[in-house]
Amino acid sequence: MKANRFFSIGILLAIILLSSGCSRGHIRNLFRLSLEEERELGRLFLLVIEKKKWLIHDPYIQQYIEDIGQRIVAQIGPQPFGYNFYVINDPKINAFAAPAGHIFIYSGLINMLDNESELAGVLSHEIGHVAARHIAQQIEKARRLTLPTLAAVLAGVMVGGGGEATEAIIAGTIAGETSLMLKFSREDEEEADRVGLSHLTQAGYDPCGMVSFLFKLMKEYGIRSGRLAPYQSTHPEIIQRIAYLENMISPSRQCWGRRREVGIFKRIQARSIIATRGTQSAIKYFNQQLKEDPQDLDSLYGLALAYQRAGKVDESSKVLKRIIAKRPEDAEFRRDLGILYFYAGRLEQAAAALEEATAARPEDIICLYHLGRTYQEKDDLDRATKAYQQVIGQDPKFAPAYRNLGLIYGKKGLNAQSHTNLGTFFELKGQRNKALFHFKKARELYGKESKEAERIEKRIKELSKERIIDRYK
Repeated sequence: MKANRFFSIGILLAIILLSSGCSRGHIRNLFRLSLEEERELGRLFLLVIEKKKWLIHDPYIQQYIEDIGQRIVAQIGPQPFGYNFYVINDPKINAFAAPAGHIFIYSGLINMLDNESELAGVLSHEIGHVAARHIAQQIEKARRLTLPTLAAVLAGVMVGGGGEATEAIIAGTIAGETSLMLKFSREDEEEADRVGLSHLTQAGYDPCGMVSFLFKLMKEYGIRSGRLAPYQSTHPEIIQRIAYLENMISPSRQCWGRRREVGIFKRIQARSIIATRGTQSAIKYFNQQLKEDPQDLDSLYGLALAYQRAGKVDESSKVLKRIIAKRPEDAEFRRDLGILYFYAGRLEQAAAALEEATAARPEDIICLYHLGRTYQEKDDLDRATKAYQQVIGQDPKFAPAYRNLGLIYGKKGLNAQSHTNLGTFFELKGQRNKALFHFKKARELYGKESKEAERIEKRIKELSKERIIDRYK
């Protein structure tokens, strides 16, 4: 990913100015961020990120990161907005918090960690920045931006809709201004560390995870190498941070050395490695790991997933069965075998494996979703509907389930329900025009006097307000 977060913020500031019709006299007031303005800025920020297709949309990774983040957020107390967590597909070692609780971590950072506590330490620090409203305070400094700078940003947004030329225009014009805007002070960093460490510990994580990550960062880039990690550009003075964090934890305890992860972190890391490296490179990587330790189940699992992504069904199945023989009590491996069979078109085998895995882990929405897809392919629409409804019941934002429900309801002739679910799918995917089309169809089919039509009408009005943003996406 060649663009950086300065580029993204620059676009967003430009969009807000353009869509608000701001004059020179209004610029200063605009950036005295209220909570509502911060929410809007965060939403626009996410639109840009989504449009650029920088995020990893692996539901396993997404759910895992979200679970860790929310476990930490639960320790904070009431907040003015919800927190959301995302993984950017990029090998750099970086993480940052955006406005209104949107927190991003790079796949390259995940790949270099050893355990969940280190990952939680990074997320907790970024959560600390948001909770202390450091992001909003820094963005307010954007009122220093001059009209020529804003004009250049607007030009960058409108010339070709992006690309390297656009990024060069923006980077060359606003880098100096935005670096002032987004560079945290030492006091901000210490507060984020202090608050983050407290929440990390309260959430049940080893507080040394925050410190051992910093040791890794220092080792990765070298104290005297002259290279600067992307993470360091806004998180300076690592040696000092390690010192005071260790002192806060315990003056007599040393937080360094490799800790083997017992839970599922290594499985999530395997997925991140595949997303970052690509399938063929990942296959070579995991095979090399297995040469060093042939019994390493984590590397076997990564190899099975890489084979699956490469379309090598038999090779993947063979490795998964080898793992299941060693860990028959772990339903996750049986689930993955069922998913493998589904994509290979072996529906009976897929149904058997997924049903068994679902019985053992009914909360596993990925398993439920693929079980629904298996039933749908077998034309068992009632059981498919039940599975998708269970998925939505556990995660109302799981977009693919709505799409498939929409198709099933359409096949059954329930057209109003079909359009409602398809509209919800496109709404969750950020495709407002398509969402509006289906919601308007649903409103018409439900009839003006129905409660369903009233609910749909509210969604139509909300989506219609946002259409101005589409021209800049």
